[in-house]
Amino acid sequence: MSDESTHVLLIEDNPGDADLVRLRLVESRPSIEVSCFNRLSAGLSSLSEKPPSVILLDLNLPDSHGAETFRKVLEKAPDVPIVILPGQDDEALAMKALHQGVQDYLVKGSITRGELDRAMRYAM
Repeated sequence: MSDESTHVLLIEDNPGDADLVRLRLVESRPSIEVSCFNRLSAGLSSLSEKPPSVILLDLNLPDSHGAETFRKVLEKAPDVPIVILPGQDDEALAMKALHQGVQDYLVKGSITRGELDRAMRYAM
């Protein structure tokens, strides 16, 4: 994964969680570009402006919830890897997401820089 060409689309409505994820990303890759949106609709609209290398996605947003959220992203951006970052562990939902095309599933509150870096490398 080249830092120069890595653009991350982060769709997260909680400012504290967004800051934490952004911090984890730049700890290991200072030159990474992160675009953050707090609504799914805004994140999806941004896809045509600057296609991301990977999408980091919260599942519970003001305008979308649960499995519906990743399904909408898969439909709109089928060739972009997706790593789901839910607030709580839900093994059934994780398995469903992985079987439907999501690359990885990491619970936000417990992710480390290394786990996030690994998930992005494998996804891309």
